[in-house]
Amino acid sequence: MDEGHMYGIKTVAELDEWARRNNISIDTDTELSLRRISLLADQLTVPTHTKDKSPRGNRCAICNKSFKQKSHLLRHERTFHENSTKYTCPDCNTEFNRKDNFDRHMKQH
Repeated sequence: MDEGHMYGIKTVAELDEWARRNNISIDTDTELSLRRISLLADQLTVPTHTKDKSPRGNRCAICNKSFKQKSHLLRHERTFHENSTKYTCPDCNTEFNRKDNFDRHMKQH
């Protein structure tokens, strides 16, 4: 850190220490006060959430869709690319490829 310049400082604590060492009052120095406000704002900013982008090594050979787990790939192939059983709601004629989705739907009727 450049001892003579406050803009290389990354935290409020470092800035306060720098001002103390250089006998500068935050209360009377406008530039120093503005820098302190900027550092406080940076520290209060909540980091954005980043979704886990772990590799998806299980890729469907037919549609190229990828899955984190091999079991999910197998379920996908069975559901969408094989002549699997279709489940049709007797009340509204909605079709489902998977029984668990059909069962959940039927609980709503």
